Amino acid sequence: MNHRSSFAPVAAVVATYLVALVHAASAEVPVPSTVSVVPARHERFSYVRAVEGRREQVSVEVSARRDAQGAYLAYSWRSAEEDGDYRLDPATFASSWSDVTTRGPTSVIRRVTNVISDTAVMKPDELVLTSTGPFLERLRTIPFESLPKYRILFQGGPPNAAFTLTVAVVGRERIIVSGHSWDCWKLELGVGGVLGTLFGGMAGKTRYWFSTDGRHIPVRTEGLTGMPGSPMAVMELESYEDFR
Repeated sequence: MNHRSSFAPVAAVVATYLVALVHAASAEVPVPSTVSVVPARHERFSYVRAVEGRREQVSVEVSARRDAQGAYLAYSWRSAEEDGDYRLDPATFASSWSDVTTRGPTSVIRRVTNVISDTAVMKPDELVLTSTGPFLERLRTIPFESLPKYRILFQGGPPNAAFTLTVAVVGRERIIVSGHSWDCWKLELGVGGVLGTLFGGMAGKTRYWFSTDGRHIPVRTEGLTGMPGSPMAVMELESYEDFR
């Protein structure tokens, strides 16, 4: 995410806003929402992520647990660049606690977040990301069949911003991943708002493919690793385990 781009003032403004979004995302406040699919109570995913010829393993695990505070989903993400553990509401997938360690070229940073409270009410066409880690897990819960489109909000981010993100289900597509043919729902994450109109085409789109069966398994993702001009990253499912 530290790659430089050749864009001038507009890119600088957008970069500043993106930094604000990242910091806002770390606030991780739970916002009630309705989900259409509740994944298996214990799943394990193994991915291969490729960036400019470099390949790394990514491991994701989701399991149902219970403690003195009640039932929750434990979500973990492990990669060379980031380790994250999240406590998710089993009905809304909102994150109430997280412990995330990121490793960069010159630093290692650990952030532990506890959510105190939040009273925000979202519109039907708004999707609130309470954390950047379990993004794919949150997307699994949307009603794919109705081809919805959402404006993505990071809680605590600047209100009525000129730069926004949107995600939309654009249809179905069959793809080959790890030698297996998958019938998938295809989603696109794009740039909206005034600044998005100015340079959104240069930024490109991030795309996601989820299986069309009831599990809605994240099968493939592709998109820039950062600002326009940064390398493209492709992540593909290598194996999936369902322990139900």
